[in-house]
Amino acid sequence: MDTAGVSLVLDYERSCGRIPEEQAHNNPGYDVLSKDADGVVLRRIEIKSIGGAWTLFGVWMSATQLDENRTHPADFWLYVVEHADDDDAVIHRIHNPAGEATKFGFDDGWQALREPEIERDETGQALLSSTRRLLGWRKPEE
Repeated sequence: MDTAGVSLVLDYERSCGRIPEEQAHNNPGYDVLSKDADGVVLRRIEIKSIGGAWTLFGVWMSATQLDENRTHPADFWLYVVEHADDDDAVIHRIHNPAGEATKFGFDDGWQALREPEIERDETGQALLSSTRRLLGWRKPEE
């Protein structure tokens, strides 16, 4: 599916008179660098190809892709290719998505970063035994 989406985007960029250069699959930050005839970078394009409709589940950008967007807001684009393998594929082109975002969601993976629960006394101070348990300390054997 990824290759179908990339191929559609390359064709689209050429149809707009730009010169797209597909990047290596593991290129950090974006998939296609699109230039004008003088070699000036016009678009850094991150492509998200999906096999069906673009739903509430959405598409995700990595921290590296977000950093690339923040570093190059003027020329960073997210292209979401719906129905990438079908004849009725649609390319949604979004300029500077990190700059336009008004909300950020947090999936259940964030639970690993939560503050741990500890036992406290009546004044709110952490109990020594609870703190030691979090640190993996054990009571010396008597």
